[in-house]
Amino acid sequence: MIRATFSPLAGVALLTTAVAGALVAWEISDLRRVLGAGDPASAPAARPALQAVNSPPTPAVDVAGRTQAWVSTVLARPLFSPDRRPAAGPAQATGSLPRLTGTVVGPFGRAAIFAGDPKAVAVAEGGRIQSYSVRSIGANEVEVIGPEGVQILRPSFAPAPPPGAARPTAAPPPVRTNPAAPAR
Repeated sequence: MIRATFSPLAGVALLTTAVAGALVAWEISDLRRVLGAGDPASAPAARPALQAVNSPPTPAVDVAGRTQAWVSTVLARPLFSPDRRPAAGPAQATGSLPRLTGTVVGPFGRAAIFAGDPKAVAVAEGGRIQSYSVRSIGANEVEVIGPEGVQILRPSFAPAPPPGAARPTAAPPPVRTNPAAPAR
């Protein structure tokens, strides 16, 4: 015959479980009373309706127009420019001088890189591009002198194509085969 023993620790566990169960039941009944799910007489009194405050009507918001304005503002600011200001200056406005695309400054010398039709043109300090002479080259600007006087140019990116315009795509690289590799 097997004898069951009752340990004091089992009694404490049983008592704790009973108290926790009673607390859960009490919380559920209190929640039902607050939500009015039980007896209709025990439901809390209805709150008075909130009165509207006399405030001016809010204007309709043109979300699409605002979004388009934000997009154009963001796209007008060059990503890699230290001050993120749009590149605009008298040299870019005239169109006679090619767009400055970058500068190279190092221990070997300084060069300004201008956009060209077939490929870019690099000009050193003292060099010439069209009717302009490159006076000095800094890390973020180039000073040129020409028929319109002294101008300071800053590197800028090519203007973005208009929306809906076909974007140029690069041709995929040619497939190269290795004649020495075994066929699979």
